[in-house]
Amino acid sequence: MTQIGTLRYTYEFLLKGVVWSDTSKLTVDDHVEVVIEPESPIRLVLIARDTDVSSAAALCERYAREFYTRLVLRSAATVETAPPFPTPAIVRELAGVAGMNCQQSVNVDAYITVSVTHSIRKSEMDVVASETVQRLQQPPSSSGVPGTDAVEMFLTALQIDNQTVRFLIIYSSLALAAISRSSLGKQRDIDSLLLSANPVLPQTRHPTRAHSETVYTKVRNDFIHAEERGSDPEGAIVEMRREVMNLQRDAARVLLAQ
Repeated sequence: MTQIGTLRYTYEFLLKGVVWSDTSKLTVDDHVEVVIEPESPIRLVLIARDTDVSSAAALCERYAREFYTRLVLRSAATVETAPPFPTPAIVRELAGVAGMNCQQSVNVDAYITVSVTHSIRKSEMDVVASETVQRLQQPPSSSGVPGTDAVEMFLTALQIDNQTVRFLIIYSSLALAAISRSSLGKQRDIDSLLLSANPVLPQTRHPTRAHSETVYTKVRNDFIHAEERGSDPEGAIVEMRREVMNLQRDAARVLLAQ
C-alpha cells in the first residue's frame, strides 16, 4: 500500500439562489476530515491523512456521494435540476521520497448545478452532514438492492427537464422503495409509503376497484390507462406537470427514510 501525507478531494455543488455563509467541520474517522466551506458553489473538501491512497479514495468517494444524495433529497421540494454526480478536483500531497517532498495535482471541473428557490440554513446543512456520517457507519449498499436503486432512479429523474418523464420515473422509483420494504411494489404499497410521508395527501376513489388512490397514482393511471379512464392523456399530462414538484417532495421524504 502507498501511504500518503495528505490527499484532498474537492467537490463543488452549485445551488443557484442558495445562501450558505458558514463553515462546518466534522471528522468521518481517524483519517478523514470534512470541511463544508461558505462558497458559491458550496465546496465540500475531504482531507485524508496518514492512510493508503486506495482506502482514502474509496472513503472520500463514498462520503461525497452520500452527502450529495442527502443534500438533494433534503432540497427536493424546490430542486429544478440536479446533474449527475461529478468527478472531483484532487490534490495529493504525497509522502516524501528519499527525503524530498513532492506534490501531484489533478484539476477536474466538478460543478453540480442544482437550481433551488430557497436558502439552506446552517441547521439544515448540519443535518445533511450528520446523516451522511451516520450512513457511512453502515455497511455499503450494493447495486441491485431495491432501496439503493430507488434512490439512484430518483436522482436520475432529477436530471430530466421533461416534467412528464420525470413524474413517471419518480413514481417508478417508489415501486422499488416499496419492494425494499418487503412488499410487492404494487400501487397500493406505493400509496401507503406516500401517505406515511404526507398523511394529508389528497385521495380519490378508484374508478373500478373498492379502494382509494392518491392524486399521484390517479394522474399516473389517467395517463397510462387513458383508454379506461376517459381517453384524455393530454389532460393527464397537464396534471402530471402540475403535481411533479409535489411528488418530488413526497418521494424524497419516503427515500430519506430508506
